[in-house]
Amino acid sequence: RYLRAYGPATSQDVSWWTGLGDVQVRRALSHLSREILRYPVVGLRDGLVGLKETLEVLRREPEACAGVQFLPLWDAYILGWSDRSRIVDDAHAPWLYDGAGNAASAIVDEGRAVGLWQFRDGEQLVFEYHVFDADKASQVAKRAEEHANVLARVCGSRDFVVVIRPLPEPL
Repeated sequence: RYLRAYGPATSQDVSWWTGLGDVQVRRALSHLSREILRYPVVGLRDGLVGLKETLEVLRREPEACAGVQFLPLWDAYILGWSDRSRIVDDAHAPWLYDGAGNAASAIVDEGRAVGLWQFRDGEQLVFEYHVFDADKASQVAKRAEEHANVLARVCGSRDFVVVIRPLPEPL
């Protein structure tokens, strides 16, 4: 189930998420040998392991993980791996994760966190965001306007404000 949701992943990620020991994870992966693929990755001792069915979905539907997406607080995608460097650059990790490992609302592009966002529902609906990399700013701005419009409709409002905010204090 973990590999179906988060694969490809390292065996250490599987162990971390499930609470199983390394020996148990290796044994489980050996039982799945016909259903998994191993991906050698430079810098990762054991590489990554994923289900063949996941690879087939990604081949058939590459747009499923393409483009800018706005993930909510504690989204499972942001929390799915023990090594968070696959999600966010180390320099930006303190703004995405707090000391306990909780995650903020993230802007993700092609699987990497490129910024933060927040939606405030009050007298006026406010959609705030910050982009870590200026090269992504125009791409995120268009999607932020679209996403804020969807959230405003869900809240039963036509009025909202989109605000580009400075980087807040780290979590």
